[in-house]
Amino acid sequence: RGAISYMPQIIPVDFSLFKPTEFHSQWVGTEETGVNGCFLVVTRVPPGTGTTGVHTHLGDQFYFIFEGDMNLQLADQVLKATKDDLIYIPTAVPHKNFNSSDRDEIHWEFIVPGAFPGLARSYRAQWPEYELKETVNDHYVRHLDRSKFDKMETSHVTMASYATGSHHCRIDIVNVPAGKGGGDIYVTPFDEVFYTMTGEQVFTIGRERHTIAPNTYV
Repeated sequence: RGAISYMPQIIPVDFSLFKPTEFHSQWVGTEETGVNGCFLVVTRVPPGTGTTGVHTHLGDQFYFIFEGDMNLQLADQVLKATKDDLIYIPTAVPHKNFNSSDRDEIHWEFIVPGAFPGLARSYRAQWPEYELKETVNDHYVRHLDRSKFDKMETSHVTMASYATGSHHCRIDIVNVPAGKGGGDIYVTPFDEVFYTMTGEQVFTIGRERHTIAPNTYV
């Protein structure tokens, strides 16, 4: 019998590489680092900074904020988001994000699917600037309800799925209490990505065990 071929990607985010006073994204998961089918990014947005202009992507984009507050222009809407919010930006919708607060905003993001070879990761869009008027839209800004977690057992809250407009991926926020885990080894017919936000996790991938520190993509 032939051995199963796999190459897990374990990609830590080095926060010391962020520029102290500038908007800065670390594109840690791309085709160059062996990640196919999506982009994996972590972005730090200091006060008074943001993306340079309105732009679009060829895939759906998701932000999950784990520190600070975000302003988001999404087409003709201006939305506000904060810690524990998932932001959903559909394919080709013009957008930009910026930070009008007095503290850093940090988020991880997925762009699914990633760009095809020879195409850009993003495209500048000609879109008028709108006066900042806060709008509430829970289809695009979804808050994580932590009360849904089981405090004694591993549990998850689904933040994005086919039923909520995501045709390319499902996003779950998972809570793993101390001493608990995800059950038996399993296989999936698709790529699976984890981002450890807090705590330490042990993953068994194939016959290997990996201890994963916070702020690491797997």
